[in-house]
Amino acid sequence: HHSLEPATHTINFESTSVEEMHTISIDFEYVINTTTLCHGLACWFDVDFIGNHRTVTLSTAPTEPTTHWYQARLLLPKPIAVNEGQSVSGTIKMTANEHFSYTIELSMWLCGTDILVSNTIQLHDQMYHYLQTSQPGFQE
Repeated sequence: HHSLEPATHTINFESTSVEEMHTISIDFEYVINTTTLCHGLACWFDVDFIGNHRTVTLSTAPTEPTTHWYQARLLLPKPIAVNEGQSVSGTIKMTANEHFSYTIELSMWLCGTDILVSNTIQLHDQMYHYLQTSQPGFQE
């Protein structure tokens, strides 16, 4: 993946069993386009509601209008210093939990080094109150 192309995982709800959704694994690899600190990954979802005459897409992407669902922040315990041109790769493993949500295991490797960082994130514990500020263009 180029650094601006998201890693994707597609689920067809007509053909995917509930059991297949208990554990979802998504591999990623990104080329770093600027020297910086990498604090983690941002994740979101798109849902296509396919009708007989048209398809309606609900997207929680940061480029789309706000919904009551938000992006997930998958933070590393400590940021990784990355240089332009380096690559990071890893896996996002999502396992269904008793909270009707997912426990996420994030593993990220700075390619060509011995730097491997991982973190466990409880998706149901994400804090979104920081997003409750006015939206751009909104007049109070």
